[in-house]
Amino acid sequence: MIYALIGLGSCFQSIRMEILGLLRHFFYNPINTMPKVKKKLFVLILSLIQSATVWSQNSNSLLKDATRHFEVSSFVTAIPKFEQILQNSSQKLSNSERLTALLQLAYSYKAVGKFENAEQTYRKAFDIPVNFSDEQMKSYLYFAQVLVQNNKFKEAQEWFEKYNNSPLLS
Repeated sequence: MIYALIGLGSCFQSIRMEILGLLRHFFYNPINTMPKVKKKLFVLILSLIQSATVWSQNSNSLLKDATRHFEVSSFVTAIPKFEQILQNSSQKLSNSERLTALLQLAYSYKAVGKFENAEQTYRKAFDIPVNFSDEQMKSYLYFAQVLVQNNKFKEAQEWFEKYNNSPLLS
């Protein structure tokens, strides 16, 4: 467990150095100083574990909350949550999670009439190198509809054809 804490990364460099110092002190000093060091080490490790847990739960709960609002068609509420997730935790999301969040955000923009934002978001989603599921193939249709709203008829036609040629309709 201590080795896992030591490997937390560069953002925890000072904490890591503190842990190493406490470990050195713990192992190389006389017995009468051990209770103080043990207490410091214990408190430090507990606070690190708690903050890491809260940090990961916060990100996951925000994604679940945004998805829940999306699923009940509360798009106005879902939009800022998806935006926050995508801005703050793009490193923590897998490609498929990021794709799903982008597609749901784009659909939310489309549903509230923000077609320029929807177009930009769909384009970001289509740049992610992931195989689309059948459900996500519908995004081709939604993107084509957004392009029509943005008066980009020729490009919309290409996306309508992509949707019509997708395995979803085969």
